[in-house]
Amino acid sequence: MKIQVDEHMTIVALQQAFSEYFPYLSLAFFSKPHDIYRSSPVKYLITEHNLPLEHIEANPHHAELDISADMKVGELEQLFEQELGLHVQVLRRDGHSWIETTLTDGLSLRRQNEIGSKALDDYSPTVKTTDYHNARTEWFLG
Repeated sequence: MKIQVDEHMTIVALQQAFSEYFPYLSLAFFSKPHDIYRSSPVKYLITEHNLPLEHIEANPHHAELDISADMKVGELEQLFEQELGLHVQVLRRDGHSWIETTLTDGLSLRRQNEIGSKALDDYSPTVKTTDYHNARTEWFLG
């Protein structure tokens, strides 16, 4: 999949574009980077989702991100860092909550998405939602 990103795009628009391909995954944005297999401190979480990327990118510009389902989570996070200067953390559905994929950064996006789908099915087979906006920080704030 290819996602067109420009400096005027908002965080929520980029999250929506990503979730079209991976409905059981989400992107959280932070003001500081994190190391692979490490969490990002909640104090750096960017909660204003209508914020244009130009306000958080190191070097705002237009880019086309080529994201493969076989790409590992850690690779995707590095891609955002290298191409756009954006500090992201991938989250995965776990029932009706979101969890960080920190310990599973070595798994592919496809596998993470499958795990999220199964977790939601196991939690409540009658409820299927991809609206992560209502639960955007519950994985951190409980």
